[in-house]
Amino acid sequence: MYYPIMMQGKQINALVVGGGKVGYRKCKTLLEAGAQVTVIAPTLNKAFLTLINQYPEQLTVRWSKFHPKFLNRPYHLVFAATNNKEVQTRIHLHCRAKGLLCNNTANGQKADFINCLYAETQGAVLAFSTKGNGPKILQEMKEDFLDYYEKNWAKRVQEYGEERQKLLFKRNETIKKKQAEAAKREETKHAHKSGNKRQPTGHGTKQTGIGGYCCEKSEGHL
Repeated sequence: MYYPIMMQGKQINALVVGGGKVGYRKCKTLLEAGAQVTVIAPTLNKAFLTLINQYPEQLTVRWSKFHPKFLNRPYHLVFAATNNKEVQTRIHLHCRAKGLLCNNTANGQKADFINCLYAETQGAVLAFSTKGNGPKILQEMKEDFLDYYEKNWAKRVQEYGEERQKLLFKRNETIKKKQAEAAKREETKHAHKSGNKRQPTGHGTKQTGIGGYCCEKSEGHL
């Protein structure tokens, strides 16, 4: 059983081992999503040159064969994309030992996770996978479902989204109003308490009654 999730691309720190076509595709989609990517390989496919120039702040290249020491950094995802099955298995085992999620591109059935082909529209993200059964027909499946979505769901999703934004705005305005009213009540309560405090009549004086009249007599001046 697979557990599908969507990750925020800018929160991903990924390692790709392998500089061939598969490694290139993994790097490209990760970089497009905003991820930080480190690729390890003794040589790189010439297509990587475009990625190096386009994503200088996101892409780091280590010209080396794989070594377990490269897994000492806090990567969220590791992609084993070499053309050597033994190396693929070794990478996966080292990742398991360190608690890192590894995508073994040579054996999706034993990988910790697999990638989906996806299409992002204005109102939705549509993901597709055949669980490794038919990767060659995924593109056709994507185009077919995307066409169906645009004809039958796109407008409804947009309208629902607009209505939801109105409800969220109304709720936020209600919360702000209640907070303002509560603050005003607290301010009034504080002012009322301050007004009830007794004010002194003067320093060093006392009032006495003489012949039915009231006068002040300063102490110490008699």
